Amino acid sequence: MFGATVVPKIERYTQGAAIDFYESKQGQDVYVSVIGFKSYAHLFYFQKQPNTAPASTANMTQEEFGQWLLNGQVDKPVFFVTRIDRYEEYKNHPNLELIEEKNGFVFLKRKNI
Repeated sequence: MFGATVVPKIERYTQGAAIDFYESKQGQDVYVSVIGFKSYAHLFYFQKQPNTAPASTANMTQEEFGQWLLNGQVDKPVFFVTRIDRYEEYKNHPNLELIEEKNGFVFLKRKNI
């Protein structure tokens, strides 16, 4: 019983800002990804649809796909989420602009699609 009532509250407390961001992008024709840390939350809460990327990305690893989203010729807007402690390495990236910092997360948008 303890786990059933406390665990959802912990998730909301620790990841609430990121979950809200992912859910705000649902239904939009955009890419949403994380950088600088591993998570599957964006796949669940964004409700990513399979096979929405160009065929040229089909054989890419997750790391290669992430680099394509960050630096490649993308076909639609790209949003990234990173943790505040990982933001420094992306802070001056020429393809990224800051949207918001909230509750330990940083939300970024890819420039110039």
